Amino acid sequence: DPDRPLTFHHFAVEVSDWNQAVADVKKAGYEFCFEGKFEDAVQFGYIDMTNEMGCMLEFLYNGPAGVELFNMVKEGRY
Repeated sequence: DPDRPLTFHHFAVEVSDWNQAVADVKKAGYEFCFEGKFEDAVQFGYIDMTNEMGCMLEFLYNGPAGVELFNMVKEGRY
């Protein structure tokens, strides 16, 4: 929406167990509006929490390759 002001997009919460996170999200009465996976490196899902907290909430699971990817970014090795 071009008339909507630019706002903060999302917070990310890293989870250690993707299946448990999915179950907890559903148990709380929410569902992911967008989710995806990058091979075995990363799984993620977004909940639209705009009404509750003004932005999206991302759940993020990093496998070993995902941990290495984020370490590379932090260190500027991309």
